[in-house]
Amino acid sequence: MLARRGGPRVGVLDRLPLLGRMLRPTERSDSQPLPETAKHGRSMHPSRPGVHVASTAVRRIEGPAAIGFAVAFVAGLVLANVPDQGETRRQAIDFYNSAGEKSRVLLAVYVMAIAALCFLAFVAAVAQRLHDVARVAAIAAGGAFVALYLAAAAAFVAPTLTLSLDSSGTDTVDEAFADFARGASTLGDALLLVCAPFAAAGLLATLARSGGLPRWLGWSGFVVAAACLFGFTFVPLLVFAAWMLALGATLAASQDE
Repeated sequence: MLARRGGPRVGVLDRLPLLGRMLRPTERSDSQPLPETAKHGRSMHPSRPGVHVASTAVRRIEGPAAIGFAVAFVAGLVLANVPDQGETRRQAIDFYNSAGEKSRVLLAVYVMAIAALCFLAFVAAVAQRLHDVARVAAIAAGGAFVALYLAAAAAFVAPTLTLSLDSSGTDTVDEAFADFARGASTLGDALLLVCAPFAAAGLLATLARSGGLPRWLGWSGFVVAAACLFGFTFVPLLVFAAWMLALGATLAASQDE
């Protein structure tokens, strides 16, 4: 209480206790603690069952996807055998005049598309095992391989699609068409035998260097990668498919244990 000099006594509230009550943090009505947050402000729960189940489900895709790619890849190589510059015009004309051969090429494209989907699934799943730099390298190399592989498939099937989509029948299989078909096939061979193996070598080297594979798969991965870089025939691609098959079988067996 304060008294003004020469006047009546005036009561003044003490503001300090009131200010303290206003600034006092409000207590939660419940006793549950606040959720823990990560350093960057996002809630991190690495031990949640849902995250663990999702990670396990993704990793279960690795083995079957690699096996499916290896089988479909080899089947596509066998089916996509079309005339190129190594065949004569007469051989190309006879090939594209055959309904059975054209059906085989169309089937080859479907098989190659399945191989590409399996390979994408494998890369997406196995990238979860890798660290940041290796993950980016694996995704980039895998994406480049799929793009080049599908471009080769498009070059192989382009002449057949030209004939199949011509309902009027004006596109005849003559010498000009044979030259076009052989040129498209040669382009497909360049994409499949020269360009795509470089991307495959990048992926193999990344996986082998990651240290997450068995030792024999790691060392053999470097050997297969080198073969893809210096081989311009179908042999390195077959070796690459065999390595992917072995990797897929190993991953599938490890999931069953």
